[in-house]
Amino acid sequence: MNTSTNVSHSKDVLHIYTDGASRQNPGPSALAFIFVQNGEVIQEHSEFLGTKTNNQAEYLAILEALLEAKKITNGDLIIFSDSEVVIKQLIGEYKVKNDELRKYRTKIFAEKKYFTKIEFNHVARQNKWIKMADKLCNRRLNLNT
Repeated sequence: MNTSTNVSHSKDVLHIYTDGASRQNPGPSALAFIFVQNGEVIQEHSEFLGTKTNNQAEYLAILEALLEAKKITNGDLIIFSDSEVVIKQLIGEYKVKNDELRKYRTKIFAEKKYFTKIEFNHVARQNKWIKMADKLCNRRLNLNT
């Protein structure tokens, strides 16, 4: 099942850049996301998660971003992550074998109904917005560990 939908790349589309980080695996973890619209950051968020795996943190970053996005739009979203595994699981290229990750995936899919369209994209760690989300994660981890 392919959950990626081609979203119009108009200026009104909300671009969401997410990152999850875990020091050790599992270990102290954090999530972060950045909302970008018309090339400008309109919101950023980071949160300490306690002990999680890196993949759990990546999934939770996407889930929390969707929950927050519901407050500001019901339109088109493009979600970007540097986690190739998570994105490929979300678009159905990889199976989700871990029960906890499967629960997060189900919750993410449940949130899709609140938006016109959602596209999931893998991007390199060098992407400037992903780098910013990574810094937010690391700052949060530094505050809480």
